[in-house]
Amino acid sequence: MFKNRKLRIVLANIIAYVPTNILRCSLYKTLFGYDIRNSIIGWKTVIVVDSAKLDSCRIGRNNRFTGPFRFVMEANASIDKSNVFECGWWVIEPQHASTVYSRSLLLKENSLITSHHYFDLAGTIEIGTNTWIAGLQSQFWTHGAGSTKTTVLIGDDCYIGSASRFAPGSVIGNRCLVAMSSTITKNFSTDECVIAGTPASIKKENYYWRHAKSQTKSS
Repeated sequence: MFKNRKLRIVLANIIAYVPTNILRCSLYKTLFGYDIRNSIIGWKTVIVVDSAKLDSCRIGRNNRFTGPFRFVMEANASIDKSNVFECGWWVIEPQHASTVYSRSLLLKENSLITSHHYFDLAGTIEIGTNTWIAGLQSQFWTHGAGSTKTTVLIGDDCYIGSASRFAPGSVIGNRCLVAMSSTITKNFSTDECVIAGTPASIKKENYYWRHAKSQTKSS
């Protein structure tokens, strides 16, 4: 397993263009030591992280995972195409030793990330079971000027609409809907609600988006 950062980046970019999934997974396991089981890694997807554990999951084409963070995808989790997951290498430099950056990404079972989203992994991002990061161009930030919180936590069975923004320390409860273009800046631990606006607030309680979809179809 190679330790040199520049060499790892070069190797990962070569592996990304290998024509078959079996070979890509085999090379990532052999050369990088990643734990990959029954998973798909799409063409032109680059993974250069501290550790990766992929269990019966799918990553589509042209995604980038770069930086010194831990990456876990649980069973049946799925990432579509052209997303960026990155942690700047600066977090492990000596001048930042006084700040603890947790540097991890967890996608729980059956979670879904669609396309063209951005995830900052200086801190921790957790996406709950059955949760959808839908649409395009949402951003998830775990560090920033003056911010002492370094996590973004999204509960189970949530729906995150297009072009949403998550600030460090953001929390979403379970079975929540975050409306398109919302800006999440704080802890919303209430379950089954609609969150919307800039900055976001709770617009409706006792609302479960999956039930609302089924009611609309049957009406």
